[in-house]
Amino acid sequence: MSASQEFDLVALGCTTLELLSWVDRYPGASDGIHTDKQLWTGGGMSGNLAHAVAQLGGQVALLAATGSDSIGDRMIDQLRVAGVNVEYLLRRDNTLSQLTVLMVTSDLKRAGLVITLPADLQIKSSEIPDDLLKSARVFFTDMDPANTAIDVSGRAKALGIPVAYDLQMAPERINIPEHARNINKMLDLSDYLFADEENF
Repeated sequence: MSASQEFDLVALGCTTLELLSWVDRYPGASDGIHTDKQLWTGGGMSGNLAHAVAQLGGQVALLAATGSDSIGDRMIDQLRVAGVNVEYLLRRDNTLSQLTVLMVTSDLKRAGLVITLPADLQIKSSEIPDDLLKSARVFFTDMDPANTAIDVSGRAKALGIPVAYDLQMAPERINIPEHARNINKMLDLSDYLFADEENF
């Protein structure tokens, strides 16, 4: 794959298919609750950003990996319909795609089960061509997976491409080893930093 077009944004990170269920309360242990409103939608920080930029008329490519199942098919179809370039979205054979199940209360608070990105769906730096990075006006990452995001951000920086990073969660609110150390590395590489005060 070689980039033959210019992109306003190249995004590296998480994309998922989400099942949103509206509930009147979160279930406790051994509870079962009902919902009468559900929605299947695309998700993941980088997936959402790519979708939004494309819907606003921007040229955007998404760098991620997903499985070879119907969930992956549906995820890619939603991105393609939105106008996202999915040429660089890698399919892993015999692998289940990312799925997030979220419960949403009437005050729009969310809680849920987020499926961790398995090792075989973590895109590697070597799978990302320099030609694609050179074609970007801005490189964005949500640091998923962290090592790849840090390495590719360094490559983009060396090419003179501005790096944007979404911090997402403070270290104490997420159970990922080395998260604080990785944040510090990304802060050194980032030209633009996004952080939601509700997550800190």
